[in-house]
Amino acid sequence: MRLQDVPFNAIFEMKDIEDAIRLKEGLNNFEITKTSRINASFVSGKLFSMNRTPKPSRIPLDRNCTSLENSTVSSPVFNSGENSLETFSDGLNDSLFAISRKNSEEAAPRTVMVRNLPPDTTCDDLFKLFGMYGNISKVKIFYKNPDTGLVQFQESYQANLAKKFLNNCPLKKHALSVSLSKTDINTTITENSDFYRDYATQKGQRYRKVGSKNFRNIAQPSKVLHLSNLNQEKDLQFYLDIFSSCGTVANYMVLSGDSQNLLLEMGSLEEAVEALVRFHNCEICEKYLKVSFSKYDNIKYL
Repeated sequence: MRLQDVPFNAIFEMKDIEDAIRLKEGLNNFEITKTSRINASFVSGKLFSMNRTPKPSRIPLDRNCTSLENSTVSSPVFNSGENSLETFSDGLNDSLFAISRKNSEEAAPRTVMVRNLPPDTTCDDLFKLFGMYGNISKVKIFYKNPDTGLVQFQESYQANLAKKFLNNCPLKKHALSVSLSKTDINTTITENSDFYRDYATQKGQRYRKVGSKNFRNIAQPSKVLHLSNLNQEKDLQFYLDIFSSCGTVANYMVLSGDSQNLLLEMGSLEEAVEALVRFHNCEICEKYLKVSFSKYDNIKYL
């Protein structure tokens, strides 16, 4: 087949993946003229019906393309028509898609930069607050700029959750500024200090167990806190008193008669955030108190 006989958009089915890879590498960026190059990429989906040729959409040819990444056309797109194809999706075939998705996730930012930190903020403070939205690998506070820090998550989607929910979150009268960082925390740092902590093996991670119900309870910052793993040797008044040190406890509710779970409504969001940072993972008589944001905005007695 001559190149001039190939339409602007075409799909070739190869016998196996290796042949498809070699064809892509051979054709991608192949120069047809001085101003035109071929853009080749993988596609997935079932085969088109051989009885009818699919009609390609009108896609402008990128005549200034020097690489696939710079091209405005990533892969062929077709108008679906009756009996023209069974199923079709733009992208890689199943076996290569998993590799591509893994590589893209690894390349996606998994670290957030936090600005406008209150004075004397510690790595543990950031671990407790940002750990609400994912497992933390490392935390660093800049020595020369202690109002700025980096929080590195284990997964990129966790970093995005933290950015979404904690940007402008109040902490000790400071509104945090959270954005994605282009780089991870310097891995040459080996020793923990007041300005750097490695939490990769920290037992206090909220989401250590795969499939944990904690994933279903992720919520935006709220003035209502959910307390769990309470110590039975301490009565309700004990917990009301210690949380009152962060502000006003406006309301409280024991969940379904279970003394292991308690809802506390603080007087303000700022007070609730400070209480979570201060008391999450706090050891009380050999039991570690768990504090998280509740999905409720307030407590209403029925």
